[in-house]
Amino acid sequence: MPTDYDQIAKEIAGLPLKGALIYLAAKGVQVFGKGAERVKQILVDKLSERHYAFVPDKKEAEKLKELSKNPSYQTIKSLIPKYHYLDVIRTGLLLKSYMDSSETKYDERTKQIKTGIGQRPNGKKLISVVHLTTTPYFSSVVSYLIRLKNDSGYSESQLLEKFEEIVNEWDESHFPVRSDNTTQEVRRFCLRKMEEHRRNVFLIGIKEASRRIEEAVEELEKEDAFKVRGYEVFTEKCTSGVEPRIEVTLRYKSEVDKFAESSQ
Repeated sequence: MPTDYDQIAKEIAGLPLKGALIYLAAKGVQVFGKGAERVKQILVDKLSERHYAFVPDKKEAEKLKELSKNPSYQTIKSLIPKYHYLDVIRTGLLLKSYMDSSETKYDERTKQIKTGIGQRPNGKKLISVVHLTTTPYFSSVVSYLIRLKNDSGYSESQLLEKFEEIVNEWDESHFPVRSDNTTQEVRRFCLRKMEEHRRNVFLIGIKEASRRIEEAVEELEKEDAFKVRGYEVFTEKCTSGVEPRIEVTLRYKSEVDKFAESSQ
């Protein structure tokens, strides 16, 4: 009796990848026979969805392959190779390329992908990973992890824990400072986040906004606000070009951090 691949496709369409594979194995279904194209495509889509949290089309699949060579992605992969959502970072980089494009044709696709990711199991976490990757802060986070490894002696497992911590607190721990923000607004943000005991706080600004950040940090340092609350300040400046830029990271030195430093 010939295999009814259309019926099998309907049966596995709503199953997760593992469930679909178990079903096919239990039924003894061969997916290499004539007429099995639809079943094979469903499995390919489920595998892609498992990796990237969405199903890419052919062009997107090629772009995702290219993004595996992205320097920030390669660095993250070398620092935390066991991170469960590494490929979702590539999805974020893909969406960033869409968002940076001047072509409006990508707007609807970006919205569609984000909506689909948000509806997946653990969607809130996945969206946080994607959101972080699409912002200018991603390079700051990568640099931050490198510092923790090189300067504080963080192990691979400690770096993974730190990155998870950053992702989990991301929406509440970063401030994209604009030129119309005042020094006092930046200062109050830092104080509020330190009072909330945020483990990591990120500030970034260009041109006039970078000056606002510098002024706020200088004021807080004069008051010993960071030292009193147990925070370290890391500052990176880029003064070349037409857009001077500053990135500031505040790090709370927990007992884990102190242990990592003492064990070097």
